[in-house]
Amino acid sequence: MSTQPFLDGSRGRLLAGFHVLLLAAVMVACGGESEDSAVAGVCAGDSDCPGGVCVDGGCADASAADDDGDVFGDLKDGATVFPECTLDPEDYPGEENRDCEDALGEEGCWKCTGDGDVMECIVGLDLQSDVNNCGSCGNACLDGEVCIDGACQCPSGAVLCGCECAAPNQCGGCTDLGGAAGTLNEPCGRCNTGRLTCVGADSIGCAGETSGEDDPLACGPPGVCNVCDIAIGEICYEAECRCPPGQAIIDGLCDVIRPATLLTVGAIATGPNLARFTGEITDIGAPRPNQHGICYGPDAADFDPEAGTNCHNLGSTDTEGTFHLNGVDTNQAMFASGAVYFRAFAINGDEVAMADNVLFVERATVATASTVVTGTTSATYRGVLNGLGTPNPSSVGFCVSTSNTDPRHGASGTTCFDLGPRSSVGDFSMPAEGLSPGTTYHVRAFATNAAGTAYAAGVDSFTAWRLPQVRIPSPPGHVGNLTQTSVRLFASILEVGVPNITQHGFCYSATSATPSESDTCVNLGPRSSTGSFFDDLSGLVPGQTYNVRAYAQNEAGRVWSATRQWRQHLPPAVSLSSTAFSSIGEDRFTVTMNVSEVGHTPITAHGFCYTDNASHRPPEQGPFATCTNLGSLSSAGNRQQTITGLSAGRTYYVRAYATNVTGTVYSVERQVVTLQRPTVITNAVTNRALTQARLNGRVSQRGNPTPISAHGFCVSSTHSIPSLSTANTVCTPSLGSNTGSTAFNFNQLRASLTAGTTYFVRAFATNAAGTNYGNTVTFQTLLHPTVATQPNVTRTPTQATVGGTLTNPGVDAPATYGFCYGTSSNPTSPCVTVGSSSNFFQSFTATITVPTGAAWYARAFAQNSTGVRQYGASVFLGTCEPTDQPDGQDRNCDGIDGDRSQAIFVRPGFGNGGTCGLTPATACGRVSHAVNRAQATGRSQVLVATGTYTDANRINLVANVGIHGGYGPDFTTRDMGNSGRPDITVNNYLAVRGLNNLGQVAIDRMVIRARAGITSGSQRERSSVGMVLHNVGSGVALFNTEIRAQGGAHGNAGAVGAGGWGGWNGGNASNRNGGGGASNYSSGGGGGRGGGGASSGNNGTNGQFASGTSGTGGSGGSSGGCCGSGGQGGDGRNGGSGTQGGHGAAGANLGTVDTFGYNVASGNAGNRGRAGGAGGGGGGGGGR
Repeated sequence: MSTQPFLDGSRGRLLAGFHVLLLAAVMVACGGESEDSAVAGVCAGDSDCPGGVCVDGGCADASAADDDGDVFGDLKDGATVFPECTLDPEDYPGEENRDCEDALGEEGCWKCTGDGDVMECIVGLDLQSDVNNCGSCGNACLDGEVCIDGACQCPSGAVLCGCECAAPNQCGGCTDLGGAAGTLNEPCGRCNTGRLTCVGADSIGCAGETSGEDDPLACGPPGVCNVCDIAIGEICYEAECRCPPGQAIIDGLCDVIRPATLLTVGAIATGPNLARFTGEITDIGAPRPNQHGICYGPDAADFDPEAGTNCHNLGSTDTEGTFHLNGVDTNQAMFASGAVYFRAFAINGDEVAMADNVLFVERATVATASTVVTGTTSATYRGVLNGLGTPNPSSVGFCVSTSNTDPRHGASGTTCFDLGPRSSVGDFSMPAEGLSPGTTYHVRAFATNAAGTAYAAGVDSFTAWRLPQVRIPSPPGHVGNLTQTSVRLFASILEVGVPNITQHGFCYSATSATPSESDTCVNLGPRSSTGSFFDDLSGLVPGQTYNVRAYAQNEAGRVWSATRQWRQHLPPAVSLSSTAFSSIGEDRFTVTMNVSEVGHTPITAHGFCYTDNASHRPPEQGPFATCTNLGSLSSAGNRQQTITGLSAGRTYYVRAYATNVTGTVYSVERQVVTLQRPTVITNAVTNRALTQARLNGRVSQRGNPTPISAHGFCVSSTHSIPSLSTANTVCTPSLGSNTGSTAFNFNQLRASLTAGTTYFVRAFATNAAGTNYGNTVTFQTLLHPTVATQPNVTRTPTQATVGGTLTNPGVDAPATYGFCYGTSSNPTSPCVTVGSSSNFFQSFTATITVPTGAAWYARAFAQNSTGVRQYGASVFLGTCEPTDQPDGQDRNCDGIDGDRSQAIFVRPGFGNGGTCGLTPATACGRVSHAVNRAQATGRSQVLVATGTYTDANRINLVANVGIHGGYGPDFTTRDMGNSGRPDITVNNYLAVRGLNNLGQVAIDRMVIRARAGITSGSQRERSSVGMVLHNVGSGVALFNTEIRAQGGAHGNAGAVGAGGWGGWNGGNASNRNGGGGASNYSSGGGGGRGGGGASSGNNGTNGQFASGTSGTGGSGGSSGGCCGSGGQGGDGRNGGSGTQGGHGAAGANLGTVDTFGYNVASGNAGNRGRAGGAGGGGGGGGGR
C-alpha cells in the first residue's frame, strides 16, 4: 500500500489543505502506469477473495493452481515456473513483485527472469534502501528520490516539486521567487516597520507595517519616521510625538496638567503716562507655567494669552508669589478712550488660567474750541473740560505745533502749555503772542490725571496773515494743448495769503528772458482760493520759442513764479525712393526711408505702412494696412527695416510715415513683388506591387520666378513627412528641370521597395525661391496573405467540416479565401470559396461532401490583389470510426466529441428527473445524479457543459463511467483549456468517492470542491475531504482536473474546571475576645472574631470571589468561661465550582479512511477551567 499526495490532473500539482489516502495503486501520478500487485485485492482468508484463494495476504486465481493445489507451481532448483511470465506482463499485473520465500526460507520478491518464462524468488533485496523495491516488492521511487527506512523521499534539503526533487525556495515551496522577492525578515514598508514574511510556501509579502498615525516607533506623516520617547510616556498622537491629551511633561514624565491659581492684585502710576500692573500666583500648578503675565485693554472679553491678543507674556516661572508688568504706557490710545481693564494669567502646558478683571482708571474728557485771531502775531487758544475722569485732572492746557497736525506731549515740533489743575468742568483759554505771519498753527486741548493724558479729538488750525504764493509747473506740465499756433499755459496759487488775491495771470515774451508788466500779460482777476489756473493763447508762430512767468497780487504786494519756456509744434518730413527695396524673398523684403525733418516735438513713431490689396491704396494707419513702428526719432537721416511674414508671389504697396505731436505724414507710394516657390500636389499612388509602385504628382503653380530647376518624389518608410533633408528618405532620381510656363503633371515608377511595407511619399519642386512639397500620401506595397488549415476535422458519413485561419491577411486584404480538396495530398482543385474582402473573417469553415470510402485531403487558401493563391497545410479528411471516446475530436461523426449513444448530458440549471440526460435538450442538472443515470441506462460517458454547479449529493464513481467537462450548451463544441472546466461545489464533507474495482474511469477537465467542515455536525461533518478512493483498481485517471477540500471546523470546548479549596479552621480565642479565623486560599475569607466572655464566637466571613462562588464561613468556637481559652472554631465550607475551560486544541494527527469516508482524529483536551472560589474561613474561638 502506498500513500501519495493528491494531484491536480494526471500530472498536476499538490492541492493545499488535504490528503487522499490511496489504499491501492489507483492512478498514474508521475508518468507510466502503476505496477502495484495489490490489484488482486487484500485479504485475510480465502473468503475475502472472489476466486476463493488467499495467498500471503493477497487474492489469487484458483484456476492457476496445479494438481497438488500449489498456486504458484512446482519448485525447480529454487524457482517456480509461471506460464504467465511467457505472456504479456500487462495481462497479469498481480503476480510479479509479490513477497516470497526461497527453498531455504529466506524472504524475497518474485521476479520474471531468463527469457520471461521463469518467475524466480529473488532474495537479498534491501527493502529499506532499494529505490526499485522501497518498503515493498516493486515499489519504485521517482527519479531523484532515495529510499530511506523503506519510504521514498527526496534527499535532505530538497522537496518534491511535481515529479522531481528540487531545492526549495526560501519559504519551503517550489516556485522560484527570484531575487526581487527580498530576504525573509528583512525590513519593509513604511519606515521599515514591516517584515518580509512568507505568504504560503510560494510567495513573500510585507506584513506588520504601520500607518504612522499611532506607532510610537515610527511616528509622523509620509516620509517622516520619528521615534517617540516612550520612557517618559510619549505617544504617537495624530502623527506627532507628544504626551497624551490633557498631559504635559512634568518632572521629566508625561503627567496630568494641573492649572495654576492666581489673583489680579492691583495697579499704580509710576510716572507721567506710566503705570505698573501686579498679579500673584498662589499655586504654581503642574507643570510649572511656561507663560505668565498681564492682559489689559478696553474690552475685558478680548484677552487671549495663547494668541498674545492684548496680553503681555513675562515668560516661564517656577515660583509662587507676586509679579509685575512695569512701564505700561498710559499715553496709548486705549487709555484715552475711557475705562481700561487688566487681569493676571498663567499657562501650564495647554491649560490657561486667568484671574478676575480689575478696572484701572478713567481718563478725563476734553475738547478744543476755535482759536480767536486777534492780530498779525497774536491769538487766543480755547478749550472745554467736559469730564473730570478719575482722579481729577492735575493739569489742563494746549499743545501747539506749526508742523504736526496731531500735536501731543512729546510729538515732534510740538510745544505744550500747562494751565494747572482743575476740579470742575468748563471752558479754559490761553492768550498767544509772537506768531509768525502766514504761518499755520495746529492747536489741541488736553487734560491729565492718574489715568494718563486725555487729548481732545479735534485739532483747531489757523493761519496768520501773509503774501500769496504762485507757482508755474516744471516742463512739460507748464503748457498743454500745444499746436503749431496755439497753446494753453498752466500755473497754480499755492497760498492765497491774507487778505485775498486781487490779481493773478501770465506775462510772456519771445525775446525777454524774464517777462514782466512791460511784456504781453493776461490778467485773470481776483482769487480767494488756492489751486491751478490756465489761459489759452493763439496766433503764435510755428516752431517759435517763448518765455513765460505767472504772477499773483494782494494788499501785501505782487509775487512772481519762476520763468518757463516752450516751443510751438512743427511737423516732420519723410520720403521713399524708387530704389528703396532690397533683399526681396518669399515672405520678406528690406525697405529704406529718408527723414529730412524731425519737426517739433521729436518724432514719436515712424516706419512703413503696406498692403497687398489694391483696393486699399495708398496704405496708411488703420484697419486696411499693416504698419510697423521703429519708435521715436530725434535726428534726420535714413532708416531701414526688413518686413517679414508676407505672402509669396504678391504685389505690395508701401509708404513711409513719421508721427510727432502735430500728427502723421506719409511718403509717396512704391510697389514691390515677393518671390514664390512652386505649389505641388502629391496624387494617389498607382500600380502597387510587391516591391514597386508608381508615384504621381502635379505642379499646379510655378511660383515666382517660373522656371523649375528640379522636381521629383521623396519616399520614406519611417518619416511621415519625408523631405530632401530627412534621414532614411530616398528622393532620387530627380526628374530634372522644367522651363515651361504652365502647370504640369509628372510621375515615376519607384522600384526596390519592401513587400507589405507602409511608405510615406511627397512630391517636390524647386525654383529660385526654394523647394516646396506636396501633401503626404501613404501607401502599402502588396504582401501575400498567409493561411493555416486547422487540424481538427468534423466528420459525418458523407461530409467533412474543415477550418482555416488567416494568420496574416497580407496587403491588400484577401479578395477570396476558402478550401481546395480532392485525392491529391496538396489539392488545388476543386475549391470552395468561403468569403471575400467584403465579408472577411479571421477564422472560417466549410463543409465538403466526401464520397463514401474516399481518401480525400483538404487545405485552406487565400488570394489577394497580388494574384497568387496562398495555401495552408493539407489535412486528411479521414473516415468515421464506430465509437468515440472524448479526446477533443469527433471520431464517430455524430457531431460531438464523444458518443451520443453512450452519453448522459449535464447542463447548469436543468432538472434531475428519472429520464433526464439522454439528449442535450433533456440534460440533467447535477453530476451526482447523471452518474447514477449512466449506471441505470448502461451508458459510459457523463458529458458536462461549462458552468457553475451546486451538487447536493456526493459524487459516487461508477464502474466504467467517465466524467468529461468543457462542453458548450449544445455539446457540439468543447473548450479543451482550463477556462472551460465546469466548477462544482458538493454540499457534503466528501466530494468524490470510489469503491472497489471501477475498471476504466476518467475524470476529465473538471473542478470539484467539497464544502467546508461544519461545527454542528458529527466528527466526519467537521472535516472537508476532496476524494476517497478504496481498492478501485488501476483504471481510474484524472486529466486537467482539480478536486479540492476546504477548511475543517473548530473542536469542542474543554471540560469544566475543578472547584476551589475550603477555608482553614478558625483560631482559638485569646484575651477576652476570640481571634479571627484564617483561610487556606488567598481568595478565602477570614474567620469571624470569637465571642466575648462566656459567649460563643462569631461565624467566619465568606470567601472572596475567585471564579466560582465563595464558601460560607465556619461556625464560632465554644465559650472558654471566665478565665479559660475558648474552643477552636469550625471549618469553613468549600467554595463553588470554577468557570468552564476554553476550546480544545485541534487534532494533532490525520484521521483514518474506511469505506464510508474519512474518520476525524480526536482533538486534544480543552484548557483547564479557572479555579473555584475559596472556602470561607473557620469561625473564631470563644472568649474567656
